[in-house]
Amino acid sequence: MGGLTKIEMTFNVPHADCNKAGVYVIRNSIDGRVYVGATKELRRRFSTHQQRLKCGTHPNPGLQAFVNHHSIGALSFDLICLCEPHELLATEQFYLDFYQSYQEDLGFNRAALAGTTKGIIFTAESRAKISLNSRNRSPETRAKLSKAAKNEALSAETRAKRSAAATGKTISAETRAKISESEKGKVVSIESRAKMSAAQTGKTKSPEIKAKISAAAKARAATPEAKATFVEKMQQGREAKRNQA
Repeated sequence: MGGLTKIEMTFNVPHADCNKAGVYVIRNSIDGRVYVGATKELRRRFSTHQQRLKCGTHPNPGLQAFVNHHSIGALSFDLICLCEPHELLATEQFYLDFYQSYQEDLGFNRAALAGTTKGIIFTAESRAKISLNSRNRSPETRAKLSKAAKNEALSAETRAKRSAAATGKTISAETRAKISESEKGKVVSIESRAKMSAAQTGKTKSPEIKAKISAAAKARAATPEAKATFVEKMQQGREAKRNQA
Protein backbone atom coordinates (compact mmCIF):
# COMPACT_ATOMS: atom_id res chain seq x y z
CA MET A 1 0.00 0.00 0.00
CA GLY A 2 1.21 3.48 -0.82
CA GLY A 3 1.55 6.17 1.81
CA LEU A 4 -1.17 8.70 2.47
CA THR A 5 -1.03 11.87 0.37
CA LYS A 6 -0.10 14.86 2.49
CA ILE A 7 -2.41 17.78 1.66
CA GLU A 8 -0.65 21.11 1.86
CA MET A 9 -1.19 24.71 0.81
CA THR A 10 0.92 25.42 -2.29
CA PHE A 11 3.93 27.66 -1.68
CA ASN A 12 4.69 29.68 -4.81
CA VAL A 13 7.80 31.60 -3.80
CA PRO A 14 11.24 31.10 -5.43
CA HIS A 15 13.68 29.34 -3.11
CA ALA A 16 16.09 32.28 -3.22
CA ASP A 17 13.35 34.61 -1.90
CA CYS A 18 11.94 32.43 0.91
CA ASN A 19 13.58 34.38 3.72
CA LYS A 20 13.00 37.83 2.27
CA ALA A 21 10.37 40.47 3.01
CA GLY A 22 7.43 40.85 0.67
CA VAL A 23 3.72 41.10 0.05
CA TYR A 24 1.80 37.92 -0.72
CA VAL A 25 -1.68 36.76 -1.60
CA ILE A 26 -3.40 33.56 -0.50
CA ARG A 27 -5.69 32.44 -3.31
CA ASN A 28 -8.32 29.74 -3.35
CA SER A 29 -9.23 27.64 -6.36
CA ILE A 30 -12.94 27.37 -5.48
CA ASP A 31 -14.44 30.86 -5.69
CA GLY A 32 -11.50 33.20 -6.33
CA ARG A 33 -11.53 35.05 -3.00
CA VAL A 34 -8.10 36.13 -1.77
CA TYR A 35 -6.25 37.18 1.36
CA VAL A 36 -3.53 39.85 1.10
CA GLY A 37 -0.71 40.00 3.63
CA ALA A 38 2.83 41.29 4.19
CA THR A 39 5.75 39.81 6.11
CA LYS A 40 9.45 40.25 6.78
CA GLU A 41 10.02 36.53 6.16
CA LEU A 42 7.83 34.80 3.56
CA ARG A 43 8.54 31.14 4.41
CA ARG A 44 7.95 31.67 8.12
CA ARG A 45 4.63 33.44 7.50
CA PHE A 46 3.52 30.66 5.13
CA SER A 47 4.31 28.03 7.76
CA THR A 48 2.40 29.98 10.41
CA HIS A 49 -0.69 30.28 8.18
CA GLN A 50 -0.62 26.61 7.28
CA GLN A 51 -0.09 25.33 10.81
CA ARG A 52 -2.91 27.41 12.27
CA LEU A 53 -5.32 26.54 9.48
CA LYS A 54 -4.61 22.83 9.98
CA CYS A 55 -5.11 23.13 13.75
CA GLY A 56 -8.28 25.16 13.34
CA THR A 57 -6.83 28.11 15.27
CA HIS A 58 -6.28 30.65 12.50
CA PRO A 59 -7.19 34.20 13.65
CA ASN A 60 -9.00 34.92 10.38
CA PRO A 61 -12.46 33.29 10.72
CA GLY A 62 -13.29 33.52 7.01
CA LEU A 63 -10.11 31.77 5.92
CA GLN A 64 -10.51 29.13 8.63
CA ALA A 65 -14.14 28.50 7.68
CA PHE A 66 -13.11 28.06 4.05
CA VAL A 67 -10.50 25.42 4.96
CA ASN A 68 -12.93 23.66 7.29
CA HIS A 69 -15.51 23.44 4.52
CA HIS A 70 -13.19 22.66 1.61
CA SER A 71 -9.52 21.82 2.12
CA ILE A 72 -6.23 23.55 2.74
CA GLY A 73 -5.15 22.00 -0.55
CA ALA A 74 -7.44 24.48 -2.33
CA LEU A 75 -5.21 27.34 -1.19
CA SER A 76 -1.98 28.70 -2.66
CA PHE A 77 0.46 31.16 -1.10
CA ASP A 78 1.72 33.36 -3.96
CA LEU A 79 4.39 36.04 -3.86
CA ILE A 80 3.20 39.38 -5.27
CA CYS A 81 6.43 41.32 -4.87
CA LEU A 82 9.52 41.66 -2.72
CA CYS A 83 10.14 44.96 -0.97
CA GLU A 84 12.13 46.54 1.81
CA PRO A 85 10.72 46.04 5.34
CA HIS A 86 9.94 49.74 5.70
CA GLU A 87 7.85 49.59 2.50
CA LEU A 88 5.71 46.62 3.56
CA LEU A 89 2.80 48.56 5.04
CA ALA A 90 2.35 50.93 2.10
CA THR A 91 2.76 48.13 -0.45
CA GLU A 92 0.28 45.91 1.39
CA GLN A 93 -2.20 48.81 1.39
CA PHE A 94 -1.78 49.19 -2.37
CA TYR A 95 -2.72 45.55 -2.94
CA LEU A 96 -5.56 45.58 -0.42
CA ASP A 97 -7.08 48.37 -2.50
CA PHE A 98 -6.18 46.66 -5.77
CA TYR A 99 -7.88 43.35 -4.85
CA GLN A 100 -10.48 44.98 -2.56
CA SER A 101 -10.05 41.80 -0.54
CA TYR A 102 -11.74 43.45 2.45
CA GLN A 103 -15.05 43.20 0.55
CA GLU A 104 -16.75 40.04 1.80
CA ASP A 105 -17.47 38.64 -1.67
CA LEU A 106 -13.94 39.36 -2.94
CA GLY A 107 -11.67 38.28 -0.13
CA PHE A 108 -10.91 37.30 3.45
CA ASN A 109 -9.21 40.42 4.83
CA ARG A 110 -11.12 41.80 7.79
CA ALA A 111 -10.13 45.45 7.42
CA ALA A 112 -9.55 47.91 4.59
CA LEU A 113 -6.48 49.37 6.28
CA ALA A 114 -3.15 47.53 6.21
CA GLY A 115 -1.87 46.45 9.60
CA THR A 116 -5.30 46.32 11.25
CA THR A 117 -7.97 43.78 12.06
CA LYS A 118 -11.71 44.31 12.11
CA GLY A 119 -12.76 46.79 14.76
CA ILE A 120 -9.26 48.20 15.31
CA ILE A 121 -8.52 51.68 13.98
CA PHE A 122 -5.08 53.13 13.24
CA THR A 123 -3.94 56.15 15.24
CA ALA A 124 -3.36 59.45 13.44
CA GLU A 125 0.38 58.83 13.80
CA SER A 126 0.15 55.41 12.15
CA ARG A 127 -1.96 56.79 9.31
CA ALA A 128 0.65 59.50 8.76
CA LYS A 129 3.38 56.83 8.56
CA ILE A 130 1.42 54.87 5.95
CA SER A 131 0.92 58.04 3.92
CA LEU A 132 4.61 58.94 4.18
CA ASN A 133 5.73 55.45 3.15
CA SER A 134 3.39 55.55 0.18
CA ARG A 135 4.78 58.89 -1.01
CA ASN A 136 8.39 57.79 -0.49
CA ARG A 137 8.26 54.55 -2.48
CA SER A 138 11.39 53.95 -4.48
CA PRO A 139 11.18 54.02 -8.31
CA GLU A 140 11.87 50.26 -8.25
CA THR A 141 8.93 49.56 -5.94
CA ARG A 142 6.62 51.81 -7.96
CA ALA A 143 7.63 49.95 -11.12
CA LYS A 144 6.89 46.59 -9.45
CA LEU A 145 3.45 47.74 -8.29
CA SER A 146 2.62 49.07 -11.74
CA LYS A 147 3.81 45.89 -13.47
CA ALA A 148 1.89 43.64 -11.11
CA ALA A 149 -1.30 45.64 -11.58
CA LYS A 150 -0.98 45.50 -15.37
CA ASN A 151 -0.26 41.77 -15.41
CA GLU A 152 -3.06 40.79 -13.04
CA ALA A 153 -5.55 38.69 -14.99
CA LEU A 154 -9.06 39.24 -13.64
CA SER A 155 -12.17 37.33 -14.60
CA ALA A 156 -15.16 39.27 -15.90
CA GLU A 157 -17.04 38.29 -12.74
CA THR A 158 -14.29 39.63 -10.47
CA ARG A 159 -14.05 42.87 -12.43
CA ALA A 160 -17.81 43.31 -12.11
CA LYS A 161 -17.65 42.69 -8.34
CA ARG A 162 -14.88 45.24 -7.87
CA SER A 163 -16.72 47.78 -9.95
CA ALA A 164 -19.91 47.24 -7.95
CA ALA A 165 -17.96 47.49 -4.69
CA ALA A 166 -16.54 50.85 -5.70
CA THR A 167 -19.86 52.22 -7.01
CA GLY A 168 -21.70 54.44 -4.63
CA LYS A 169 -18.81 55.09 -2.28
CA THR A 170 -19.20 58.53 -0.70
CA ILE A 171 -16.09 60.65 -0.25
CA SER A 172 -16.27 63.08 2.65
CA ALA A 173 -15.67 66.82 2.19
CA GLU A 174 -12.48 66.47 4.25
CA THR A 175 -11.16 63.70 2.00
CA ARG A 176 -12.03 65.66 -1.13
CA ALA A 177 -10.12 68.65 0.24
CA LYS A 178 -7.07 66.47 0.95
CA ILE A 179 -7.17 65.02 -2.57
CA SER A 180 -7.48 68.50 -4.05
CA GLU A 181 -4.56 69.77 -1.97
CA SER A 182 -2.35 66.83 -2.94
CA GLU A 183 -3.05 67.46 -6.64
CA LYS A 184 -2.01 71.12 -6.55
CA GLY A 185 1.21 71.87 -8.37
CA LYS A 186 1.38 68.51 -10.12
CA VAL A 187 2.56 68.64 -13.73
CA VAL A 188 0.91 66.19 -16.09
CA SER A 189 3.21 64.86 -18.79
CA ILE A 190 2.31 64.97 -22.49
CA GLU A 191 2.07 61.18 -22.47
CA SER A 192 -0.36 61.21 -19.53
CA ARG A 193 -2.47 63.92 -21.19
CA ALA A 194 -2.65 61.80 -24.34
CA LYS A 195 -3.78 58.76 -22.31
CA MET A 196 -6.45 60.81 -20.55
CA SER A 197 -7.68 62.15 -23.86
CA ALA A 198 -7.79 58.65 -25.38
CA ALA A 199 -9.69 57.32 -22.36
CA GLN A 200 -12.36 60.01 -22.80
CA THR A 201 -12.75 59.47 -26.56
CA GLY A 202 -16.21 58.21 -27.46
CA LYS A 203 -17.70 58.93 -24.04
CA THR A 204 -20.97 60.87 -24.06
CA LYS A 205 -21.26 63.66 -21.50
CA SER A 206 -24.59 64.82 -20.18
CA PRO A 207 -25.60 68.51 -20.69
CA GLU A 208 -25.13 69.05 -16.96
CA ILE A 209 -21.55 67.71 -17.02
CA LYS A 210 -20.75 69.79 -20.13
CA ALA A 211 -22.06 72.93 -18.41
CA LYS A 212 -19.89 72.25 -15.35
CA ILE A 213 -16.79 71.71 -17.50
CA SER A 214 -17.48 74.92 -19.41
CA ALA A 215 -18.02 76.90 -16.20
CA ALA A 216 -14.81 75.50 -14.69
CA ALA A 217 -12.85 76.45 -17.81
CA LYS A 218 -14.19 80.00 -17.71
CA ALA A 219 -13.32 80.27 -14.03
CA ARG A 220 -9.72 79.24 -14.67
CA ALA A 221 -9.37 82.09 -17.19
CA ALA A 222 -11.14 84.67 -15.01
CA THR A 223 -9.84 87.18 -12.47
CA PRO A 224 -9.06 86.05 -8.89
CA GLU A 225 -12.31 87.65 -7.71
CA ALA A 226 -14.34 85.80 -10.34
CA LYS A 227 -12.61 82.54 -9.47
CA ALA A 228 -13.42 82.99 -5.79
CA THR A 229 -17.08 83.62 -6.64
CA PHE A 230 -17.20 80.54 -8.85
CA VAL A 231 -15.67 78.31 -6.17
CA GLU A 232 -18.08 79.67 -3.57
CA LYS A 233 -21.07 78.91 -5.80
CA MET A 234 -19.81 75.39 -6.48
CA GLN A 235 -19.41 74.74 -2.75
CA GLN A 236 -22.89 76.10 -2.06
CA GLY A 237 -24.33 73.84 -4.75
CA ARG A 238 -22.62 70.77 -3.30
CA GLU A 239 -23.78 71.67 0.19
CA ALA A 240 -27.36 72.05 -1.06
CA LYS A 241 -27.23 68.62 -2.68
CA ARG A 242 -25.90 67.03 0.51
CA ASN A 243 -28.69 68.64 2.52
CA GLN A 244 -31.30 67.28 0.09
CA ALA A 245 -29.91 63.73 0.28
